[in-house]
Order: sequence, then structure tokens, then C-alpha cells
Amino acid sequence: MDSFLPFFPVFFLAMWLGISALLSTMGGWKNLAQRFPAPSFVTGERFSFASAAFGNLSLFPVRYNRCLVFTVGETGFFVSPFFFFRFWHSPIFIPWESVVSVTPEKYWFFSRSVVKISETETQIGVLGDAGKGILEAYEKYST
Repeated sequence: MDSFLPFFPVFFLAMWLGISALLSTMGGWKNLAQRFPAPSFVTGERFSFASAAFGNLSLFPVRYNRCLVFTVGETGFFVSPFFFFRFWHSPIFIPWESVVSVTPEKYWFFSRSVVKISETETQIGVLGDAGKGILEAYEKYST
């Protein structure tokens, strides 16, 4: 058992990166990041420590609890995970013209906004203030 100790950091890092890549693929983040790469700077209202779920929201969504940053602006919304969760999770910027709908719904004891994006089955369920901000901005800026 003591001979495993020197390899634990390498094992831990490999597991962390592997699971991060798997979650990115399963939840649809990777495909969204390829389709909607984020610009280097986005202006708007910022929501830190936000939570959201990606993928099929009714069947095994990938949840990101209090590790996301959303910036909601006139042209769309930006989402990025904190640094330690960024492997295979490039920042995303989804323009309003690519959003099919944003609908409020109850999720257990919480409210969330469900974002449906054109030409993909990936949905994003955004909880709390970030979800409210996305819903309000979509109603205000979408055409």
C-alpha cells in the first residue's frame, strides 16, 4: 500500500481529467463549445458561483453546482466553469438568435430557467439568479 502513495497524485490527476472530459461529452458542453466559442471579452450582468444542468434535463443531466460563471448581455449569454473544472469545458457564448426558448419551471424546491438551443438536443437548466437573469434578458433582447 505504501508503494502506491508516490503515484497517487498522478492517479488523482488522471481521474480528474478523465471524468471532466467524460462529463463534458455526456452533457453536451463539448459540442456547444465547438459550435459557440466565446469571445475573449463579454459585457453584461455577471453571476458567479452559479449552478446549471446540461444535457437531457429529464434523464441524467450533467450538473455543475456553484462552479459556473454566467455573463448575460444584449447579444447573448456567456458561461464558463471555474479554473479547476475547465478541462474540456471551454467558455461558451450563446447568442440570442440561437436560443429557441427560455422557459421558467420549478425544479424540486427551486426555480430554474430552461434554455433550448437551435439545432441541438442539449438543454441548459440554469438555477437561481443566473436563470432569472437569462430569462429576463431573453425576453428583452430576443427578436
